[in-house]
Amino acid sequence: METSSILILTASAVFTLTVSALAAPFTLNPVQDTFVASKDPDNSFGVAGQLAISGPAAQSSLGPQGTMESLLQFDLSSVYASANTTYGLGNWAITSMTLKLTNTSPQSNFFNGNGAGPGGSNVNFSGQFSLEWMQNNSWQQGPGSPGSPGSGGGGVTYNTLASYLAAGTEPLGTYNYTAATTGSNTWGLDTTQSGFTADAAAGGLLSLLALPVDSGVSFGANSEDFGTPANRPLLSISVSAIPEAGTGVFAVCLALAALGIRMRYRPRTV
Repeated sequence: METSSILILTASAVFTLTVSALAAPFTLNPVQDTFVASKDPDNSFGVAGQLAISGPAAQSSLGPQGTMESLLQFDLSSVYASANTTYGLGNWAITSMTLKLTNTSPQSNFFNGNGAGPGGSNVNFSGQFSLEWMQNNSWQQGPGSPGSPGSGGGGVTYNTLASYLAAGTEPLGTYNYTAATTGSNTWGLDTTQSGFTADAAAGGLLSLLALPVDSGVSFGANSEDFGTPANRPLLSISVSAIPEAGTGVFAVCLALAALGIRMRYRPRTV
């Protein structure tokens, strides 16, 4: 009986150790982000403290401010290095990814919603938006802001965005936004998209595009230039080990052996 108990506990310990070692979370802020605006299609806004996603029907106190889309780029080299150190080269896979955005009200009359609420308050508008993976990582955020647009600074603009999207994109999800101006939301990204997941696992740059689905949706989020680091965009990545065949077989055999001994030495009933 004592031998049986030891083997059963050992098998249980091996199983527990294998499962607990599977997941490792990583979090990253963007290395650059920006928004583009149809109202000012030839300028960049990369050093603004705010990102914007807005449909053409949304309005501010100045009237419709046009379509706005946001781009975010992350450097996953640290994730790649850490996962390889922990699990071994090629012995891990990405299991989930999320993007956290902290809401903000429109901070200038450049944005839809500024002064459009009751008594001239700043509001956002509810509706749907989507996230996409961009294959092309060569875009730059540029030097501009709403108060000082960055013309000729090499940053991506509304008119040049299409040239970066031509390389290909993949849809990562469509989401409901509730018009919040405070707090944060965490949006799950579709890791079944092969190009997106392969790009993330390669450990280089990863680019995301946020764009309106509904014509009336409009909201702002703090950018990587926002003064409070905790309120900047945050990409979270969960990684799991790919079990090695030998380890799995050993654990199963050990468990079966323990079960067999336990059955052999079970007490007789009178």
